[in-house]
Amino acid sequence: MLLRVGIILTILLLPSVRLMAGESAGGAAPYLRAGIGARALAMGNAGTAACTDSTAAYWNPAALVDLPGDGIASQTALLGWERSWNFLNYCHPHGSFDQGRYAFALSWMNFSAGGEIEARTSNRPEPERTFGDAQNMFLLSAAAALGQGFAVGANTKLILHHLEEESANGFGLDLSAWQTVSPKIKWGFVIQDLYTNLGWAEGHNDRVPTFTRMGLELYGLVERLVLAMEGTLEFSHSSRVITEYGYHLGAEYYPLPQLALRAGLDRGRITVGAGFGFFINQGIKIRIDYALAGAKATDAGLTHLFSLGMDILPKRSEAAGIEKQ
Repeated sequence: MLLRVGIILTILLLPSVRLMAGESAGGAAPYLRAGIGARALAMGNAGTAACTDSTAAYWNPAALVDLPGDGIASQTALLGWERSWNFLNYCHPHGSFDQGRYAFALSWMNFSAGGEIEARTSNRPEPERTFGDAQNMFLLSAAAALGQGFAVGANTKLILHHLEEESANGFGLDLSAWQTVSPKIKWGFVIQDLYTNLGWAEGHNDRVPTFTRMGLELYGLVERLVLAMEGTLEFSHSSRVITEYGYHLGAEYYPLPQLALRAGLDRGRITVGAGFGFFINQGIKIRIDYALAGAKATDAGLTHLFSLGMDILPKRSEAAGIEKQ
């Protein structure tokens, strides 16, 4: 039944066309909806079901229970206009699917438009002054398996913004579900920022739009190929309407066990990338990923995203207890 619901919702969302030209309809803290990780970006940001490392804390916290061991993920980006975009997290899954499987993660996301934002009060070539900004999110994730490969998860988040001399803070909530239906099929569902509000020091409040994602991952229909697809919609609380529909498609191919080649469509934007994984000893795997995409903003240049991750795998005796049903 859960699989049928997932497939129906995904099919309804995927063919949808954006109501607005360009990218997100905007709203407070748009970086919260930008995605995380070079693997996901290279696959069109279709990461709700196809999340295989600790970046699942962002994409779908319920999927954290599927990780075989502790994980660390990080990213940094080369962006135009002196912008920066960073992420760092740690995940700890525990238990077995037979006896109870759960997971926790701590994450930090940072975005900045740079320290040279120009300010003008009139139409003039030179700015009157420049200023900087800093936008940070701290995320606490929790997930629990409920049997038959099905899990639920939640995020609570603390958001801190600084813009020139102004500051804001707020709290947020994400809810998610995830299921391994078979070795070849997974689906996931996330309600992101179900209630997230930013309160500015001068008394103004910004409500962050609610973002809903539904995705499928298909593995092995073609040998060594992963396919991911998902649909998204964004709801504005101020206008009380759905302001954007979107679709995301991605593919990942393994010509070698250590090497992944990726490509995707992120709401019509072409994305590409590659990843390389290797073991430094029997229980530690290092992952290096890269993604390239055209910038969503005009004249902002290309997005070069780099990710570095580490998986700390359990011993063989322990790994036997966490095999998926």
